[in-house]
Amino acid sequence: MTRRLSNNERIARDMSEAELKDCVQDALEAFGYIWKHDRPARYADGRVRTHFEGHAGFPDIVAVHPQTGKILLFELKVELPSKGEVSNDQLVWLDAFELSCEASVASGVWRPSDWLSGVVGETLAWGRR
Repeated sequence: MTRRLSNNERIARDMSEAELKDCVQDALEAFGYIWKHDRPARYADGRVRTHFEGHAGFPDIVAVHPQTGKILLFELKVELPSKGEVSNDQLVWLDAFELSCEASVASGVWRPSDWLSGVVGETLAWGRR
């Protein structure tokens, strides 16, 4: 017999990366962070590209709390691993940030379940302390 999904599990499963990004950005504003997210360019022929120089895989969200100096670097992914796979390039960046200064940098991957369970909010609150 298949286990029935909870409300939060259903919402997390159905939440797109764009919806998660909007929730996270609203929360960053509410917690007083300055932040950055690069939007991909969408071309008339349907191609999508994010223009950058340097190494691929930089996290989606970069935020700094101006009063504490704490830095957040997070990759946003959908809940289902088959659609929200973290690339090797992304892991290299996240691991490097974690090694750089664990006391004032938080990095990782946020999924809709992290938003719904309060993990995102707990991390944002940590950055204000």
